[in-house]
Amino acid sequence: MAARREIGRQKEANATLDRRLKRQKKQIRKLSKERVDLKTSLHGLQIQRKKAARRDGGKMDRANGVHVLETEIKRLKAENSVHQARNQRLIKAKDRLESDYVALQATNEQLSEEINRLVSQVAYCGNSRNLLCGEQISKDCDGQCPTGQVCIRKVLLVDGMTKMKHFYRGLIESNGCEFDYHDGYISKGPRNLEARVKRAELILCPVDCNIHGACHKVKGLCKKHDKMLKILPSSSLTCISNALAENSPSLN
Repeated sequence: MAARREIGRQKEANATLDRRLKRQKKQIRKLSKERVDLKTSLHGLQIQRKKAARRDGGKMDRANGVHVLETEIKRLKAENSVHQARNQRLIKAKDRLESDYVALQATNEQLSEEINRLVSQVAYCGNSRNLLCGEQISKDCDGQCPTGQVCIRKVLLVDGMTKMKHFYRGLIESNGCEFDYHDGYISKGPRNLEARVKRAELILCPVDCNIHGACHKVKGLCKKHDKMLKILPSSSLTCISNALAENSPSLN
């Protein structure tokens, strides 16, 4: 089922984030060690400077040695500052990854709850459908049910959230119908949209993320070809599921 595949992809994303966090932590530990090493080197140079000063006893070479040590100390301090800045950036990146990881887990939990609820609802609708018709509906159905209703075998969704397309497919196909989708763009011509409308028995058209021109065109096509059209206030799974339930006499 598409919903289960999406959960699998979410788990893979979680694992990828986890690996990235581990790499970031490893880099931070490495930088921390380098910082300690730099501090140790700096401390050693300072000791060498003091020893050189005492050993030279005011000679000219003392000034040269001090100058060399001071130059090296400045270089090490500058290098240490660069490592500290990089360390801070890595810490911030790690915090962002951890925040994204937590948000992704919360999203996964919400999706799992929504999918479980919809699966239960679809299972109930499927049982009701079989009880009403008294037989298993299949793609070989001739379109006429014992109840006198016309079976809806194909549902067309116009627009909606593209990233939720596989969820829409799973929901509609679980209800025993064939799923079709159009992204709502008619810049390349309306023929493709009209062909899909003609093949479907029910057309769902959410208006929250739909293109106004496409929605207007769908209304005209449904009227032209005498197709059942359902204008939805939202493209959410709940709204799609409710639309199927509201049309259950025809679906069933």
